[in-house]
Amino acid sequence: MFSACKYEDNPFISFRTKKARLVNSWQYELVLRNGLDVTTGRVVDSDQEVTIDYSLSSIGFDDQGRFATWIHFVDTLRQYDGDWEFSDDKEEVKLTYDASAVPPTGNSETWKITRLQERHLWLEEQTPEGNNIQYRLVPNISQ
Repeated sequence: MFSACKYEDNPFISFRTKKARLVNSWQYELVLRNGLDVTTGRVVDSDQEVTIDYSLSSIGFDDQGRFATWIHFVDTLRQYDGDWEFSDDKEEVKLTYDASAVPPTGNSETWKITRLQERHLWLEEQTPEGNNIQYRLVPNISQ
């Protein structure tokens, strides 16, 4: 079975479903904030400046609709879990956080999918402050 790919940076046809391509453990290869590389730098989020090293961070999606993300802050590695689902005719992925996560349970983020291939996952979000964040991920080979 094959499907037509409708994301911005994808080939026209894929032999794997969108879910099969998303389900994986991914590592951040490049993170851009308003076009600037912040993969290993400081990020201002909700008027707070935090230092995140995305090159040491990862996110994984399973086929049961669960995700886990590990974010490497200055001196600590934090894990956040929750549920994921496609939205907007599978052009977006919505993450809803569990109770133990920050932000608190029920809070969600929706990321636009701009590329979804076996070896590339590109996501984009618009923050409430008006920032454009682009995440470019590759399969995590250090599992």
